[in-house]
Amino acid sequence: MDIIKKSNFQKRGNTLLLENKQNQIINLFVIYEDCSVFFSGIVNNLKVVASLRENLGNPLGNVNISFKIDPNTLNVFAGEELTGKIKTPGLFIGTDDEKNTLRSINFIQLVLN
Repeated sequence: MDIIKKSNFQKRGNTLLLENKQNQIINLFVIYEDCSVFFSGIVNNLKVVASLRENLGNPLGNVNISFKIDPNTLNVFAGEELTGKIKTPGLFIGTDDEKNTLRSINFIQLVLN
């Protein structure tokens, strides 16, 4: 079985690495316990690393994603009130207004558009 690489994928050993252009908007759907939130923001240094699979196992089993998100660009689709709460210092925004790096923990479903 051949692996078809997209133009922005690089093969490194037994992994595929996707890196994005700078200042790209990303849409996220985050689920934590019984809460789910859709939001978007401008990210830099987006990296998607996926191990090449040689079987029919879970294709997301070894996927890791990391990116830096500018907290001042966060926009929650539920409305302005929740956007204001997300931008509260201490949640996504540090005391020095720095960009935060988010890294994946576990994927059940991944949708890229």
